[in-house]
Amino acid sequence: MKKLKDLTNEELKQYLNHKSYSTKMAYHPLRLLDELNQLLDEGTIDLMRNKDECKAMRLGEWGTWERYEKVITERIEALEQKALRPNALINKPRTGELKVLLQNCIEEWYGTDSEAQRRGTEYISAKMVMDKLNEISSKLGC
Repeated sequence: MKKLKDLTNEELKQYLNHKSYSTKMAYHPLRLLDELNQLLDEGTIDLMRNKDECKAMRLGEWGTWERYEKVITERIEALEQKALRPNALINKPRTGELKVLLQNCIEEWYGTDSEAQRRGTEYISAKMVMDKLNEISSKLGC
């Protein structure tokens, strides 16, 4: 939080004299805290869910430094309590779902072997990637 107030650029200093803190830098902790809250509550992240609050922050409509510091501190404390709940975080990644997602991304990017050859790009099959992931997973004991 100290970094938000201790900037060195002269233009920013003038801006901060008016606002008392950098709304551009303050926006990121606000966004990240919301994303962590989503993970703990829902197990997923919607990157657009908090866009209105973040937009208001960046436009300087969010209020004073004191308000910002109070709200951020309250959100951090609430998240700390949520993180202490039993099973708040998944202990093991959902590798099956991740493998399917990765396979779909690879196939969407590279297409088929013939499409890759036509475009002149190196073809990497989803199977090759999955085999490598399985090799790494077995070494890690997953």
